Amino acid sequence: SSAASDVYKRQAIAVVASGYGGDMDEDLADELLDDMDFFFNKVCCRKIERMILHLNKLVEEELCRFS
Repeated sequence: SSAASDVYKRQAIAVVASGYGGDMDEDLADELLDDMDFFFNKVCCRKIERMILHLNKLVEEELCRFS
């Protein structure tokens, strides 16, 4: 069902986010924090935006594990 697939997608995103964030090199974390900016009460970070394709691929791989 749609609700179940939404749950699996959120679980996959959480796994990738926590795993990637936990394994992130300290220099990369500092670099991303330095690059962050705020526009209209939203956080913007060009470097993270460039990483989205890679992170989405990791989410899709994680989704396969749940299926």
